[in-house]
Amino acid sequence: MPDSNSNSNSNSNSNSNSNSDSRLSPHFHDLNPEAIINAYTAANPGPLTAAIRAILGGLSHTDLRGFIGRIIDTINDEEFRRQFYEACKEWIKTHPWHIAFFAIAIVLMVNPLALAGFGALGPVVGSIAAAWQSAIGGSVAAGSAFAILQSMGMLGAVIIPAVGAGVFGSTIFAAISESEWARNLMAKLRHLFSG
Repeated sequence: MPDSNSNSNSNSNSNSNSNSDSRLSPHFHDLNPEAIINAYTAANPGPLTAAIRAILGGLSHTDLRGFIGRIIDTINDEEFRRQFYEACKEWIKTHPWHIAFFAIAIVLMVNPLALAGFGALGPVVGSIAAAWQSAIGGSVAAGSAFAILQSMGMLGAVIIPAVGAGVFGSTIFAAISESEWARNLMAKLRHLFSG
């Protein structure tokens, strides 16, 4: 004879899954992780991308969908968001230097010279750098501000974001190694995503 409690539990689980699915984009079930991985790899070649591809390539479509679904469910949980906000606010108050290094790292990873159009192959068409160069008549004097910024843009196209990523990673490592809150959060996340 089936247990009525187990039957109601299975019904509530299927209801929570359908509720979770209803909050997702209708295209979520059409998600093709391999296409996303291939597009990212083509746009961002390099050793870090190869490592990410190797990790994601080991996941099946079902694993990836389940992982994304658990992330969405966690983010949608109002109590989680409240606790996360309070914990972040407290951490920011007690770790101002970490926040400063995070800000510096993000600025470096975004690479403001590249955003302004000082690219690895010269000024990018339609950018601020191209407009500046045309405003000065196309001939750039050696040692001018434009020449210095373009040289830095050419040399730093990869170096500047890499330094930013190094600063970001180092700051995360320092924060985790000294913060009990972060260690507890990592343990909770490991537990959440392991099952």
